[in-house]
Amino acid sequence: MERIIQTNARGAITYWFEEVWKKDPKWKSLREKGVKPKLVCFMRYCLTLCYRSYQKLLRTSNLLGFDIGPDQDVALSALDTKSQVLRAKDFGANLGWHGNTTMSVSATLKDAYA
Repeated sequence: MERIIQTNARGAITYWFEEVWKKDPKWKSLREKGVKPKLVCFMRYCLTLCYRSYQKLLRTSNLLGFDIGPDQDVALSALDTKSQVLRAKDFGANLGWHGNTTMSVSATLKDAYA
């Protein structure tokens, strides 16, 4: 199970980099200025499964040239993630990875949309 999660995380970030960052006109001006894409990770650090996937994801993001922002510690049962979302926004993240369960992921998406 752990290897599947790690592979999915690395595959998703690689796909986004190759198919969205490099090709989407939305990012063209940043690419032309030599700006690196920015990644922020949301997860519960004390959980081994999340942390190992996160470590693999960081290796892949470093290979692709991402700027890694301040990681956000989010509880699995979080209902309010506004402070974490605001820190990611302040960093200027282009991409976020969430390594938690559905409840905290949906809370983060809700707060990011708001």
